[in-house]
This record gives sequence, structure tokens and C-alpha cells, in this order.
Amino acid sequence: MRVVTYNVAGGRSGFGDLDRVALALRELRPQVVACQEWLEPSGDDRAAARADQLAAALGMHVVFAGNHDSARGLLGNALLSELPIERHENVDVSQPRREPRGVLRAGLAIGIELLNVHLGLGRGERQQQWLRLLAAAGDDSTPTIVCGDFNDVSGRIDRQARRAGFVNAVADQPRRARRTFPARWPLIAIDRIYFRSVALQSATVLRGAPWTELSDHLPVVADFDDPAPRGPREPT
Repeated sequence: MRVVTYNVAGGRSGFGDLDRVALALRELRPQVVACQEWLEPSGDDRAAARADQLAAALGMHVVFAGNHDSARGLLGNALLSELPIERHENVDVSQPRREPRGVLRAGLAIGIELLNVHLGLGRGERQQQWLRLLAAAGDDSTPTIVCGDFNDVSGRIDRQARRAGFVNAVADQPRRARRTFPARWPLIAIDRIYFRSVALQSATVLRGAPWTELSDHLPVVADFDDPAPRGPREPT
């Protein structure tokens, strides 16, 4: 199962280039795409919904959760899946006097929990949001993949993720190879895929064209094994 996380920066290309985004993603042949800073038109005109258009182009199911109604439109997280999405919810992790944020949580038909998140810019804000994310993730008995832009410049969230049993998909790569922002000259590794109770095959940060033209963040792609069926535990 191929998973891509991508902060599209509200459509830096103006999202007139939605076809280019769709083409670039389609060539990756992903089963899951988690987008942050996804911008939708305000109001109830679903015919103009960009997430629906991208899902149609990729042949995927989609859920979108808006968190911030900006002057340009409704900003939030979009989650696309080739596999049926059995349930989803947007967990409010907003902090006082900060931009509203949410964790888009979804359950896939094969038993994987997906969480799509864009954490805040303040250190204390991120800490509280991370704790709420962990609560939403539940225990380690369920295969779980957490995607997003963590804005974690100091590495504190990364250390806490390890203590919670999550693995950074590109943790074994050189520090320079993990960097995702800014796209043209990456200096920091803030876009990540974490996983728990699922087996990783490989992962990488995608570089070069067209990614440097479509957003100021680089995508991260990871390939996982499908989770093995879980039968009853043996008595201890």
C-alpha cells in the first residue's frame, strides 16, 4: 500500500494547475493521499469542490475537513483513498488565539487507521495538538499511519512519536534526505509519515520537478505491507 503525504500550500500554483497535481500524483500510483493546506471554495457549491475533482481524476474516495475559513476559501485537510473509507471524523485540536486546526481521522476497510494533520507554528500549541492526536490514535493494537505537516523544527514531536511507538518512515535516511521545506532548497524536515503496527517496505522524499513547481513543500511517499489479519490473542 503506497501512501503519500503532501502539503499543497493552499495551491501555490493557484490550483488552476489542479490537472498537473492530479497527473503528478497519478504517476505515483498511490492507494492513499493525505493533503494538508487544501483550499476549497467557501459555501455549499460541491460542484466546484476541488477535492472531489482530484478524487475523480485519481479514481479515489475522498473526505475533506475544513478548519479555517480564510479570505481565499476554506482551508483544511483532504484524505483520498483507493480503498473504501468506512468512517471518518475531524478531531478539533485548535488552541486559543491560534489558527484553527484539526486531525482528519479515517478508518479504511482493511483495518488501517489514518490520521491527517497539520500542526501549528507555536511550540506549546504543537505539544497540545500532539497529545490530542495521540488520544485520537488510540492504542497500538490497530495498524495506524499518521501523515502530515508537523512544523516540528526542533524534533521534539519526533522524539515523542518514538516514545509512543511510532516510527518515522524516513528515519533511517541521512538528515539531508529527510528535508521537505522549502521545496526548492530544503532546509527542514517537517513533512512526515509515522506508522505503528504495520510493516514498512520503503520510503522517500520526492524531489525535483514537478514537485518544486506545485508547492513549497515536498511530498513524502511510503510503501507498506497490507496489515495481516489479526485473530484472537493467545492466552498468557
